[in-house]
Amino acid sequence: MHVGSEWVRRVRLLKRGSAFFALLLFVQPVPVSARSQAAELTFSSYGEPIETVVKRLAEAMHLPLRVTPSAAGNVVAVNVHAVAIDRVLSELAAVTYCEWSKASDGTYWLKSTARSEARARQADEEYESARYKKALDRLRASLATKPALTLDSAQQLVSELRALRKKSTELSGVDLYRASLRRDALEAQGPLGELFVRLLCDLGPAPYATLPEGIRVTFCPSPHASQRPLPSESSEAFQAFKEEQGMWLEALHKVPPTGFERRAGGLSFQSLLLEKPVADSCRVLLSLTKSFLGKSTEAELAIYDMSGKSLAQLRKVISPDDAPLGKEPEDDAQIAVRDVSRQVASVFEGMSAAQFRPGFAKKPVSEAVRSILVDPEQHEPLSFLPSDVLFGIAKAKGLNLVASIPDDAIVLNWWVRDLSHLTVGEAVKVCRTGNVSLEAGDGFLRVRPQAPATAHESAVSRKALGALLKKSVSNGRLAIDDMATYALGGPLNRECDFIGPATLAVLAPYCASCLARNDWDSLRLFGMLGQVDKRRAESGIALPMASLSPGAKGAIDRIAYGIPGTRFRLGRVTPAEATIARGIGREPSEAMPNGFPSGAFLGLKSGQEAVLYTSDANRRGQMRGYTPIELGQAMYELRQSGKDPRQVFQHYQVVNRPAVTLTFSFTKYCWAERTLSATDEPERETTYAGLPTSIRQAIERELSSLQQMTGSSGGSRQGAPPP
Repeated sequence: MHVGSEWVRRVRLLKRGSAFFALLLFVQPVPVSARSQAAELTFSSYGEPIETVVKRLAEAMHLPLRVTPSAAGNVVAVNVHAVAIDRVLSELAAVTYCEWSKASDGTYWLKSTARSEARARQADEEYESARYKKALDRLRASLATKPALTLDSAQQLVSELRALRKKSTELSGVDLYRASLRRDALEAQGPLGELFVRLLCDLGPAPYATLPEGIRVTFCPSPHASQRPLPSESSEAFQAFKEEQGMWLEALHKVPPTGFERRAGGLSFQSLLLEKPVADSCRVLLSLTKSFLGKSTEAELAIYDMSGKSLAQLRKVISPDDAPLGKEPEDDAQIAVRDVSRQVASVFEGMSAAQFRPGFAKKPVSEAVRSILVDPEQHEPLSFLPSDVLFGIAKAKGLNLVASIPDDAIVLNWWVRDLSHLTVGEAVKVCRTGNVSLEAGDGFLRVRPQAPATAHESAVSRKALGALLKKSVSNGRLAIDDMATYALGGPLNRECDFIGPATLAVLAPYCASCLARNDWDSLRLFGMLGQVDKRRAESGIALPMASLSPGAKGAIDRIAYGIPGTRFRLGRVTPAEATIARGIGREPSEAMPNGFPSGAFLGLKSGQEAVLYTSDANRRGQMRGYTPIELGQAMYELRQSGKDPRQVFQHYQVVNRPAVTLTFSFTKYCWAERTLSATDEPERETTYAGLPTSIRQAIERELSSLQQMTGSSGGSRQGAPPP
């Protein structure tokens, strides 16, 4: 290869403004022989593992090409016509964020290196930063239009908030939701709401872009080891808050509360609860939790006094915009979809991420499609409609195709509405929303994940998926070990797995429900524990967390600092400890400021789990399964909203299923518990009074614990728990 001329060609392309070739400058040229370099290649591959594609290329061109395990797992699609082989190999390396290197035996290996991984991570951060920047710009704009607070305007705000608080006790459903939006808009105009928004904006987009998904990250002016510092600019936000809170407290005094604010039900108004000055000694915590694929970030501002008592808590969801994509010209050219792709896509028709549950499948699955879906190792899921769409776009534009397809692209199976009239314009729009980046130039359509590092990390093992699907279809059941094995072969975050739940919902809906109800991190932890540790824990021997593997400790980190996080055992506690438990002790980074204590341990117990199938508290007319603790929580929430649980839960179907309970004891009072369970079969229907005594006691213990935690009876008008 003439390296000099190749670099000149790349530099010229860079001057034409191709951002993609900025990346190629860092990709090692493929040093093949002059004869191979000159050879032109015509080659097609519909969504195959990159190791399979490289093997086929090596055989076709008689070249010593291999793929290392670090680069394996990428699913690629290729469709080139009369293109030099070195160009194809360079394009493959670029879209997969890998590099070629020559071994001492003359073999050329495609591998992921520290440099290429850093480029992929940088691409992730740039993509996420661009999305969150626009969201933060909107928040800043809302501050710019906010009028300065005066005593008169503060009194007006307090009056409106108190009136809305009273009205909300009489609302439900959509009306209550609309009232919550109005509450958020009003509270944003007060000192506390403005402080919240200013702190969120002061962080800038970078921290949002680099947040780990599913883990609660807490910022504080004076952080512990497990927290992060707020930026220095936040001091201005605190100063502005101090200047306005005096007027706010005076307004609260001048517009006194009514009896309605003491009633159960309705919305919580944190601005009305902050009736004392926030001193410098108070603890102010800003917590962020990013959802899967960064689709949104839940933010919480919490203020505690020196005793640990909660003074105020505000929550806000930040939904980032997609990165600027530019205007796509309308293109009415039709995309040809193969018959097999139509058949596979048809079984997912009408599905969404929220519908990976039993009862979804509306159409029978033919034997031909079933045999395809159940064996993802032999029939790559991305080789059907997702590949057809990319082939069609490239063909319509007269371009060669080299694509690295993320697992997220499986959503094309249910997002594309009409396969008979699928146009290039519609296909491009759908790809943009499926974490797929399209870039055309220099005769190629290059396809990469918008967040390449995340896409690679969240790819599902086709071997693990195939084993899960085959067991589900053949047995109609899933054991805990089956699900744990699959979770270890899947992404770190359950929500990044679209392929597994969607396919399982089609082939074995009952097993899909079983997988969905189990905590993903706990499944991964259980799969990482060795048989010796499991036997020791089963015999009652506590496992010190310090002795566990790094992977197991990482899973516990996500359990402790994620959602729902830790809880406090109240038992025999002093009044001061009870105050902490109800307040700042709920924040895991405060309960464990330096990470897990040295005495933290893990317990494990196998047995049968009692489950109660009854009416869904949130979806009228539907049924769902509750553990006794979950049912106690649901009853408490109903009573808090002024409803009688006896009117919602009338009949129960008792189920006993194999279960493993994991108990995480972090400190004397701070703990967490997760229960993993296998598939089950309902047994009999009864009333609350007919439930076994042990189940009723477990429900009532949870109700009592929640009342202790909040210091509230949970709606005194309703009296005791259901009889």
